[in-house]
Amino acid sequence: MKKITKLMMLFALITMVLPLKALALEPNEPHNADAMWVEPSEIDLTTVSPGYRFNVTVWVNCSKTSTAWQFMLYYNSTYLNATGCWYTAGTSSEFFQGLGAIPVEPTFGPNYVLFAESCLLNLRDPGYGSLAFVEFEVIEVPPEPVTFELDISTAYPEDTYIMVVLDGGEEGKLEPMETLNATVIIPEFGTLAYILLILVISSIAVMLKKCNVKK
Repeated sequence: MKKITKLMMLFALITMVLPLKALALEPNEPHNADAMWVEPSEIDLTTVSPGYRFNVTVWVNCSKTSTAWQFMLYYNSTYLNATGCWYTAGTSSEFFQGLGAIPVEPTFGPNYVLFAESCLLNLRDPGYGSLAFVEFEVIEVPPEPVTFELDISTAYPEDTYIMVVLDGGEEGKLEPMETLNATVIIPEFGTLAYILLILVISSIAVMLKKCNVKK
């Protein structure tokens, strides 16, 4: 009986871990090399309120042998706050997994997240993989609809780049490289609040009517 219980617990742990790993295995919106992009490419916050949190994933597809990567992701700090940033494979990115990568702590600025990783003793063959998860919290909902970007393109190529091995054997930043941002859509709160208010008033009116009928 104890053996069966242990097997069930092991199975439960495996089923919990596998979905987490699956998040970082295949991009939902793949791009040809050479590119770094944010997924999902559109985040619709139509039904959320302050305090809601969501994640995005930064991916890369590189046609050359690489040794390091970095991105600076800008965001609208009036409506969002970056609350976390971590590698997609635990102690390393999935892209550099198994290569003895050197981890660093993310830097959180007033309106940006800066994150990087390098593998000095090994080289990463051409290919694609996920780099990092970035978590955001909605801190304010605007009085009218707002659209802005989670932007890694503005910092390219100074602070958003892939460090690759060039034809001469030296290291250098990969240029040109396509950088693709994600779009955040926040709806007009006034309209949503008005609709909710109408629904509440209607519900109260129905309840009062039922009470009067019973009397």
